[in-house]
Amino acid sequence: MLIVCNGIQIAFKRASAEQDQAVILETVCKELSFGVENCCVEKTDLGKPQFIGSGEMPALSFCYSMKNRWAAVAWTQGLGIDIACPYEFEQPYPVERVFGEREILLAQQLGVEQLSSYAMLWCLKEAAVKAMGTGFHTVEPNELFVSGIEKKRDIFEAEIATPVGDIKAVLMAVESCWLAFAVLQDRVRKFDV
Repeated sequence: MLIVCNGIQIAFKRASAEQDQAVILETVCKELSFGVENCCVEKTDLGKPQFIGSGEMPALSFCYSMKNRWAAVAWTQGLGIDIACPYEFEQPYPVERVFGEREILLAQQLGVEQLSSYAMLWCLKEAAVKAMGTGFHTVEPNELFVSGIEKKRDIFEAEIATPVGDIKAVLMAVESCWLAFAVLQDRVRKFDV
């Protein structure tokens, strides 16, 4: 499947957690006309997966939920994918350590119930730190701020203020959960959409 974030095509796929990672990546990369034959996947010191090989390589990201593995690939400098479900935010959850009051109001103004709004905000922040390549190893959740969310047809477009600058993201409902994609744009192949 393809989704577009700020003019960047992101190929993504959901598979069972047991499915071989190489098979999932091969399927996703075909969407972007990228062959995985001459590269491998390694993790950085902070755990970010990356393609290693000769020539230009796309960014990739993974997330897991409820027996599913999600993979995403895009021609951009950094890419993050995350999924979050409302049940993950039941009490006791340290809401005040993770979300600002303005963020919560922003999400709830979209007509989203409270636990679902937390899931929405969390997966946006998690996707952003994955796109940065750091995860939450070097930044705290409350150091990121979801500064805008706007509904566009069947997806939401969002912006996350981070210590390295604003990061664009898209968000979509998947069953009762939220799936977010975030992109860093130092090196991009833009497409007209």
